[in-house]
This record gives sequence, structure tokens and C-alpha cells, in this order.
Amino acid sequence: SAETEPADRVSVDAKGSLNGQAFTLTGSLPDFSPSAEAKREDDVSLKLAFKGIEAGLHGRLSQAAGGPTLTARLDVESQSIGDIQDLLKLARVAEGAGTLGLVLDGPLAKLAIGSAKLVIETADDRRYVAEGRIANIWSIEGIDVGFAATLVQPGTAKNRSGFDPAPRSIK
Repeated sequence: SAETEPADRVSVDAKGSLNGQAFTLTGSLPDFSPSAEAKREDDVSLKLAFKGIEAGLHGRLSQAAGGPTLTARLDVESQSIGDIQDLLKLARVAEGAGTLGLVLDGPLAKLAIGSAKLVIETADDRRYVAEGRIANIWSIEGIDVGFAATLVQPGTAKNRSGFDPAPRSIK
């Protein structure tokens, strides 16, 4: 459901399910409808919650001659990677926690991810990090991504043999 707050805001309060998992979506955004007496720029704030997953989008939405423009941050946190796999109907092959942070910027028709960081920490103490950016998410142009992994915690494998598998960045 969507309810209009003050004349220039739209309130969002939705409940539903995806692949059998209940979710809620709450927040507010500017009303850019032609009849609205809205500002041409205002705050946007949305929160999405699934079992084990919380996401928040916070920033500013502008209405310009070329269409809407967004400058925002999207943060997603999950205490259970297994819950994400269940939601997507994937086999549960890993357990742990993860975070995703995206900085979104540009016209909605050509939205860019100025910076992205995904961190996954598995239940068996492995850590995976991916960082990068995408110039246009709709055409997948300008992708620049780097990866790093910690497969053995520092100090746990040293001095067991002549080989030292201490964590190294992989890029």
C-alpha cells in the first residue's frame, strides 16, 4: 500500500512474500506526480526486511528535465547467508554472514554504482571481499571489480610445514 504523507511525500508500507519468505517494505519518497506540489528534490528512505536480511536505501531523489536522478546509499546486511540461499531457492552450501554497501548516483535511466563492497564471512572463518564500481547498471558498462580472500586465519597455519599459507590479497 502507498499512502500520501504531506502533499509532497509518498509513504510506503508493504507486506508480502517472495518464494514463500515474508517481507516488509517501509519508507517514504518524494511525490513527483504532475499534480503534486512537490519539491524537485527530496529525501528518499526505504527499508526492506526478510528473515535474516535487512536492507536500507537512503539518499536524495531529484526530478530534472532529463528524468529522475538518484544519489543514495544502499546497505544490505545478513546474519545468515543460508537464509539468502533459501530465499533464492538455492542449495545451502555456505553458512556465515555478509554485508553489501553500494553508492548509487546518476539518472535512473543510466544509474551508476560509484562504489560497491561485498563482504562475506563464512562459518569456517573464511573471509571474501569484492569491491568495485559499475558505470551503468542497466547496460553493465564500465565494470571494475577486485576480489580478496582470507582462506586461513593469520597464525593458524604457520610453522606446521615449510609452506606458509598466510592470507594474501588476490586481485
